[in-house]
Amino acid sequence: MRELEIYIHIPFCVRKCGYCDFLSAPAKKEQRDHYVETLLEEIRGGAPVSALPSFVMRRDARGVLADSLFAPREADRGEERSPNRLGRQTGGSDTRGFVSEDDTYIVTSVFFGGGTPSLLPAPQIEEILNALRARFHFSEDAEISIECNPGSFRQSDICDREHKDENGKTVQISHPEKLEKSVMEAYLACGINRISFGLQSADNKELAALGRIHTFEMFLHSYETARAAGFTNINVDLMSALPGQSVESWEHTLRRVLALSPEHISAYSLIIEEGTPFYEKYHEDDLLRSDGEQPRFLPSEEDERKMAGLTEQILGEAGYVHYEISNYALPGYECRHNIGYWRGTEYMGFGLGASSLLRNVSVFDEYRKTMGQGGTETDTSVRTNTGVWTENSAKDNTDTGAEKQKKIQEMKELYTARSVRCKNPTDHAEYKRLVLSWNRSDNSRAALSLPICDAGGALLSSAGCDAENVGQNQNILACNVGEGASSLPFCDEESFQVLSIKDEISEFMFLGLRMLSGVSEKEFSDRFGIPVDAVYGEPLERLLSLKLLRRENGRIFLTQRGLDLSNPVMAEFLL
Repeated sequence: MRELEIYIHIPFCVRKCGYCDFLSAPAKKEQRDHYVETLLEEIRGGAPVSALPSFVMRRDARGVLADSLFAPREADRGEERSPNRLGRQTGGSDTRGFVSEDDTYIVTSVFFGGGTPSLLPAPQIEEILNALRARFHFSEDAEISIECNPGSFRQSDICDREHKDENGKTVQISHPEKLEKSVMEAYLACGINRISFGLQSADNKELAALGRIHTFEMFLHSYETARAAGFTNINVDLMSALPGQSVESWEHTLRRVLALSPEHISAYSLIIEEGTPFYEKYHEDDLLRSDGEQPRFLPSEEDERKMAGLTEQILGEAGYVHYEISNYALPGYECRHNIGYWRGTEYMGFGLGASSLLRNVSVFDEYRKTMGQGGTETDTSVRTNTGVWTENSAKDNTDTGAEKQKKIQEMKELYTARSVRCKNPTDHAEYKRLVLSWNRSDNSRAALSLPICDAGGALLSSAGCDAENVGQNQNILACNVGEGASSLPFCDEESFQVLSIKDEISEFMFLGLRMLSGVSEKEFSDRFGIPVDAVYGEPLERLLSLKLLRRENGRIFLTQRGLDLSNPVMAEFLL
């Protein structure tokens, strides 16, 4: 079974912080409830709405193009229930099809992010998890995390004060501390086993400057409540290089948090993002700092380096392992969800603007050309230090006859098995429309209808999607569900991107190098069929000579100096 990570986006917050460029905003309870309803519909559909084209062209674990994804399942014909495309046993009322039983996922992590997921009442979080479990296999030790803002439990105008007691009776809770305790207990009861608090700073003046709604004292209460409820895996988010922050105040924050002994600490440096209030206020200051000059409000470049050095030193002395550029953990408590992302594990994102990465997907040449995402030798080749390597390099070998044809076919199979990245709409109305269109069905229908479009998007056919039809009509750009349903366009690169070999190689390197353990040379050659030096010989030699990288025991990883200059180092691996 293939590992799968799931991300759930909750795009709500009490108040937008001045530095935040995430997809989030304040919303009334009614709006949040409507969003959760749409989110649940998407999950019950079995896949993110943006992932539809990839499932249309899904391959099973043996590399064989699956029979019609939308064919009626055995259960719909009154026979024994069979696994659907996600390997989950489902009832006969579901009209979606399935692929081989071999082609199943097992969920190893779920992450509720935002925004502020803790704004949702605990019963809604539980309902979302129940919907996921109904569609996916979960590993017994799946890591299930939720982000919490300490101040969210005290917002009487936005928090649902209703909660169920031990007898299942709905009661009203008026005291914030009691509500917080009941929520923590409910999180644990529904399977959440990791909680992440967005503290950012132990200095209340710094918190106010950031626009946070909590104080350090409020965080302390939330942290202690989580411990008392039974949480044994807690992360605390911290942020350095804040306006007005000194090296001394950063050290104070580190030591106050260390006194609590959280299992995990994420320590990020503030980035002044374009389009935020902080950009308008501090952009010129940020430019001064980048040029090595003394900024007016932000810490200097030298002080920022001192803060990074203190973080490494103080957390290291306390027994925390620095396992990723911005993340530290006690041994055994590394965030598995994030590690999976950096190592290229498949993931599905549900919710507004959520992204997904899916592998082993059949992508036809004509489809890719229409999308403007490959399909030519130039787009699927990589220039090496010995020439140009392509996925069709088998054509250049000296074999003859049947053996040569076999190798060409093997390469062709590799060529059509691709990774895709897709992203849900960021507009709520469009997101809801797509979800409702994708899920609109009635129990009597055995198959969905796929319109086939030409390169210009003109409708050629609305025949049902079966294996023969897919083979003859390679240009699948939209899906209609039922009569009168809206189309689901996936023609733009932002919502649906087929990753080229160049993309996959680049991501393998610059995401893998975020891990302090670096990347494995063997994994690189096993996955891409070519040595890493054949692609990156020149930049590797230069970065090694500058002592920005080290190479030991078949692995390549950042040095301490490389960590300080990680952004320009990573840029060297973009193809």
